[in-house]
Amino acid sequence: MAGMEYALAPLEWREMFAFSAHACAAAMRYIKEKFSLSCVLLSTCNRTELWISYGEDMEELPSPLELLCRLKQAVPEQVRRFVIEREREEAVRHLLSLACGMKSKIFGEDQILSQVKSALSLAREQETADTVLERLFQTAVTAAKKVKTEVKLQEKDVSVVEKMLDIFRENKQCRNPWKEKRCLVIGNGQIGRLAAKRLLEEGAFVTMTLRQYKDQSAVVPCGCKVIPYQERMENLAVYDVIVSGTASPHYTLKYEETKQALSDGRQRVLFDLAVPRDIAPELSELPDLTLYNVDSFETAPEEGSREQIRQAEIILESYFKEFEQWYYFRSFVPIVYGIGRTAAVEIYKRLERPVKKFHISEEEKAVLEKTTKAAAETVVSSMLYGLREHLDKELWEECFQALENSIFK
Repeated sequence: MAGMEYALAPLEWREMFAFSAHACAAAMRYIKEKFSLSCVLLSTCNRTELWISYGEDMEELPSPLELLCRLKQAVPEQVRRFVIEREREEAVRHLLSLACGMKSKIFGEDQILSQVKSALSLAREQETADTVLERLFQTAVTAAKKVKTEVKLQEKDVSVVEKMLDIFRENKQCRNPWKEKRCLVIGNGQIGRLAAKRLLEEGAFVTMTLRQYKDQSAVVPCGCKVIPYQERMENLAVYDVIVSGTASPHYTLKYEETKQALSDGRQRVLFDLAVPRDIAPELSELPDLTLYNVDSFETAPEEGSREQIRQAEIILESYFKEFEQWYYFRSFVPIVYGIGRTAAVEIYKRLERPVKKFHISEEEKAVLEKTTKAAAETVVSSMLYGLREHLDKELWEECFQALENSIFK
C-alpha cells in the first residue's frame, strides 16, 4: 500500500490527493481495467491509502505510489516525501491498528472504522477487491470491533465534532457557551448531520443547508431548520458559528463572496471539517473571525492508557496471526479438498459390501453413499485444517506433500 497521511503530508497535499466516493469508484475501476490489479482505495480527511493485491508477479506493474500519482497526474519524485509505503506484514499490522483508531489524529476515534468498512463496500460494488483484500479488510473491521467492545482507548467518545465542541467551550470559558448560539451547518452528509445533532443537544439554534430541498433521501435532525444550499449567503451575517463539512471539491464559502458579510465587527467562529477544504483559508485574516480546520483537532493517548493500549495490541496480534495463517494456508486449500474427496471415496469403498447386504432400495443406497462421502470429506478436511493451529507453517508443505504421496500412491 501507499498512503499519504497527516503525520507526513500537510493539509495542502492531502486535499490534492483526496477522493470523493464517486472518484474512488472511478479510480478503482481504472486500476482494475487498465492493469488487472485488485485494489481498495481509502480516502478520509487525514489520509489517502491505496491498497493493491499483486498476486505472484509484480515486476512489470506500477507500484501503489505510481498508481496514486497517475490518478492525480502528479510526479512521484515530487510526492514521495509525503507518502509512506508498506507491504506484507507491516501493511497488515498497519491496517489493523488503523481501523480501531490507534493511528488517527484524534486517538481512538470511531469514525475511521466506518470509513474502512465503506472503502471495502465500495470496492465490492466495483468488483475490485480480490479474496486477499476482502479477507484483510474484513479482519481489520472485526478486530476493530473487538477492540471497541473490550477496550476503552478513551474515557469518552471522541470525534472531530466532539473536538469542535470542546474547542469552543475552552475558548468561551463558560458553562454552556453553545446555548442559544445561532449556528449554520453547511452539508447534509454524515459529518454535517452529526454536527447539527450535537449542536442541537448543546442548546444551539441550528440551520442546515440542503442542495436538494425536497430530496427524500436527506436526513435532517429533529429541531433543525432547513434552507436551500443556494440561499446560504443571504443571511450569513446572522450566524455566530458556521460549520461546513461537505464532499464538494469547491469552496462552500469563498473569500470575495463572504468577507463583506462577515466584516461587521461581530465575533464569529468557523469550523471547516472537510478535505478538500470548504472554507477559503484567507477568511482567517478577518479580525473578528476564528477559523479552524481538520488539522486544528488532535488528541494524544490519555495519561494512564498504557494498559488499554497493551490490551488492544494483544487483540490485534491475535487477528494478525489469524490472517497470517489464512494467507499462507490458502495455497494448500485445493490439496485439502483433494485429500478429503479421495479419503471419502476410499472410505465408502470399504462400506460397499456391508451396504449391499442391507434390504434397502437403490435410491436409499444412493442417499447413504452421498451422506457417507460428505461426512467423511468434512471430517478429514476439518482434521487437515486443524494443522494450521498445531503445526508451524514452515512444516505445512512437507506435511501435505507426504499426505499427498501416501493417499495418491
